[in-house]
Amino acid sequence: MGKLKGLILLLLMSLGAVQAQEIIGRVEDSAGEPIYGVTVQYGSDYSLSDAQGKWSISHKGIAGKIHFRHFAFQDLEIILEPGKTEYLVHLKASQLNLDEVVVSGGRKAIPRHEAPLIINTISPKLFDNIAALSLAEGLSFSPGLRLENNCQNCGFTQVRINGLEGAYSQVLLNSRPIFSSLMGVYGLEMFPPTMIDRVEVLKGGGAAMFGGNAIGGTINIITKEAVNNEFYAQSQFDLIGGEAFQHSQSFGASLINEAANLGVNLFAFNRDREAWDANGDGFTEITQLQSQSTGFNAFYKGSQREKWSWDLFYIREFRRGGSDLELEPHQSRIAEQLKHNILGTGLSYEKLSADNSRQWSAYLSAQRTWRDSYYGGGGRIIPPGDSLSAEDLLALNAYGNSQDYSLVGGILLHQKIGRWNLSMGSEYQINKVEDVMPAYARNIQQQVQNWGTYLQAEYQFNDEWLLQFGSRLDATSINAQNQLAGLEYNDAGTYWNLSPRLSLKYQLNSKLKLRGSYARGFRAPQAFNEDLHIAVVGGSALFIQLAQNLEVETSNSYNLSADWNFKTGTAEANLVLGGFYTQLQNNFILSNQLELSNGSARILKRNGSGANVYGVNIEYSMAWGRWALESSLTFQASRFAEAEEIWSNGNPDSTVSSQEILRAPNTYGYLSANYQINEFWDLKLSANYTGPMLVGHIIEPETEYTALKRSAAFLDFSASVEVLAWRGPRNWDLKIHTGVRNLFNAYQNDFDRGSERDAGYIYGPINPRAYFLALKFDLD
Repeated sequence: MGKLKGLILLLLMSLGAVQAQEIIGRVEDSAGEPIYGVTVQYGSDYSLSDAQGKWSISHKGIAGKIHFRHFAFQDLEIILEPGKTEYLVHLKASQLNLDEVVVSGGRKAIPRHEAPLIINTISPKLFDNIAALSLAEGLSFSPGLRLENNCQNCGFTQVRINGLEGAYSQVLLNSRPIFSSLMGVYGLEMFPPTMIDRVEVLKGGGAAMFGGNAIGGTINIITKEAVNNEFYAQSQFDLIGGEAFQHSQSFGASLINEAANLGVNLFAFNRDREAWDANGDGFTEITQLQSQSTGFNAFYKGSQREKWSWDLFYIREFRRGGSDLELEPHQSRIAEQLKHNILGTGLSYEKLSADNSRQWSAYLSAQRTWRDSYYGGGGRIIPPGDSLSAEDLLALNAYGNSQDYSLVGGILLHQKIGRWNLSMGSEYQINKVEDVMPAYARNIQQQVQNWGTYLQAEYQFNDEWLLQFGSRLDATSINAQNQLAGLEYNDAGTYWNLSPRLSLKYQLNSKLKLRGSYARGFRAPQAFNEDLHIAVVGGSALFIQLAQNLEVETSNSYNLSADWNFKTGTAEANLVLGGFYTQLQNNFILSNQLELSNGSARILKRNGSGANVYGVNIEYSMAWGRWALESSLTFQASRFAEAEEIWSNGNPDSTVSSQEILRAPNTYGYLSANYQINEFWDLKLSANYTGPMLVGHIIEPETEYTALKRSAAFLDFSASVEVLAWRGPRNWDLKIHTGVRNLFNAYQNDFDRGSERDAGYIYGPINPRAYFLALKFDLD
């Protein structure tokens, strides 16, 4: 018996020795440089490579493979060799980033090709290729997305996903819905690329943990995080239309300690743009703009299994459009002027259990926005001793003030049980808006609270089949008191909405994946982004009024896609064919425009008869030799269930109606290509195509009569070259990037003229032909 106990003890000691054994190594790129942030996985154990490319992982004495994964490199598997405990691994660069890590499928980092939903990314390289100065400029380079300008006076932009206007999409910052209603009006132009690591785009309803109002899709802005020590500076000069000058500067630095467990990324951006008049009538088509942004993103890792993150940003912006920019707004024939001050911050904590089966996180974000505005017309310089007219008083009082704050907090738990991955959480949001304009007797006092609770389950049947299903229950409470020109309409109530989500992925083989999904969504009757935007039409400020008894809008969306990828030693290619169908019920539409007694105008937001938006996305990307290319083309149809009234004076014979949804082209797409001529020279090409679409045009300011017109098709083509002008010691780089945007000047040529123009009658490419020169300095 004593010998047996001794043998058992010896075996246990041997087993313990095996369990305690570690495998260490270093991961490098093809040039021998260390790679930070590589996921190294062996069974259920994993590690991340540090700033020196070093990693270590426990070896349990079981033969198997170690898997290496990084978004910028091709996946690699190596087989353990008996007795070998140290490995040097080299990864090949991935031009297309097919294996990059994304979080928008469920607020958990997974390789993009493993996600049950198609997730597209917009990378810093894309922003650099097109010399973008804001988030907005890059959004047209993602499949199914189209950016448009909706106002000549203030430059209000919105992005449409699969044909649905901006209010149907949810914009997130680091996976948190902190993009407030007020900021959503101009926010797409406020975020500089210098603060963005990548943008993840999820079309359709998406995962259960995202809000039910993400009907068109989700745009998730992921801010930069420090991965090594570096500094960069850039100065860019633009000449818009050959006349208007624009200058911008950006600075940034990343600092990280040797253990790579503490780091901070800092950024600062300044932009100054002159206004531009396309037709020489003295009224702007592109606004004057001054913008400054600054902030940081910091992290601390107490261990490899826990992480604190803190981000902070401050944005200050001034924009002015209309006429007589040298005068005060109330002295101008038409003026739209806005001053924004935005402060935002977020704190999050993530922890992973020792056996990697459980991950939980908690987060809290807040945002505060101040806006001073002027929307008016008919002003003049009043001579000394002259009396004030009613029109003068209206112009003097057309200043306004808006305040907005948002708070978001939530908890999320991921639990792995065998083949099951469960995600559950709860999220609370509150948004308060106060918008006051005395001249028009407009006062919006609105508070919206939303409590969302969700459960999502993912089951891996085998290597081929993956099922994800879940649901989100939202309780949306609205308390709003709105006044406009003596009319008062209040909205108070709580709306309960259940949003089920379902997706299925089938991996036919290593190259081909099929995905399908269903999602239900909703929009509550409240002041959305476009309601807080004010256009000046015919010299009158145009406001949006919510109809009495406005009902909740609901949706059902379906997506189906086939994803094929191909890799060889020298080439990569990816082809995605995707179909989408979205059914809207009680859809919100704008109609019944009316002149009010106080000199302003209002347009009514009411429920429609329903709508259907459906189509096909074709995506193709390729990297071969010195070439890299991304492209997409969308074919779609956007139809109301019944012809909807756009304008009416009460006479059925003169009513203007349409079954086609306005500003929704049937065809649109993009192309972005890069050719590396040699070690020093890069050629960059890009193009955006916008097909014909039906647009509204107010041609009689007295009656607000709105005519419908079919626009022309536009091909906006840009070309540029970038040269590595100087390389100094320790990877000091100076690059010069110069080129022409909209080379063939594909631009609208029938703008309205004069003070009574329809400022919302604008379509096609956002910018005319423009020349740019950028100087970029990097120090790694």
